[in-house]
Amino acid sequence: MLHQKIIRPILGNRWVIADIHGCLKTLQALVAKLAIKPSDQLFFLGDYIDRGPDSARVVDFILDLEAQNNQVYALRGNHEQSLLEEWQFYSQTKLLKNLDTFIDTCDINNALNLLDENGRLKTKYEHFFKQLPYYFDLEDYYLVHAGFDFSCPIPLRAYEEMLWIRGFSEQNLSYQQTNQRRIVVGHSVHQLEQIKTFIQQKNLIIPLDNGCFYALYNPYEVQEGVYGHLCAFNLDTWELVVQPCLDEDN
Repeated sequence: MLHQKIIRPILGNRWVIADIHGCLKTLQALVAKLAIKPSDQLFFLGDYIDRGPDSARVVDFILDLEAQNNQVYALRGNHEQSLLEEWQFYSQTKLLKNLDTFIDTCDINNALNLLDENGRLKTKYEHFFKQLPYYFDLEDYYLVHAGFDFSCPIPLRAYEEMLWIRGFSEQNLSYQQTNQRRIVVGHSVHQLEQIKTFIQQKNLIIPLDNGCFYALYNPYEVQEGVYGHLCAFNLDTWELVVQPCLDEDN
């Protein structure tokens, strides 16, 4: 599935969360604040893995939310894409015996719990990553991991850019270009005050990645309140719910 069109619920909230990067405790605390109900829709913008301490358990948590009859929608991020590409390469070339090379190439030193005892990507995670779409089409929003390349003839088919483009939130776009939709993105880390300003001004592009994992490596910036939070944005009320990072580096 390359993209998915999703109808607005008759009742309930629509929440978006970006770039968790293995920060399970922070995600659990943020979702608890949202008090998600079956009538709500909860969207994730990708990058569930790497950097933080609990990549596999972040995916488990999302799958558990789905299993509890919640409306959960998860997108593909560049970290999931990179893992799938490297896994496919090592599987096809029979180089799995060189597990250290695979781990280093995929940058999953903090995501080894995605692998089984033989160093193979666990089936349930491989299936989860493969079925992730590149963007969601809502009646009033596009949700995508990194953004769109509107210099392309058909930007909604430029899938690689949806995972990797940088500087997207700084682009000067019109509603005509975006099919009368605002766009919510992750991927590129923004300061918390920048995110709040984009929301207060009701910009056409809303970035949500505040670098939650920065709390593991840049404590000064976190103490200053600049980075190190996981953010949830309500698509209808424009409310921003912020959770400081609770995770610790292993």
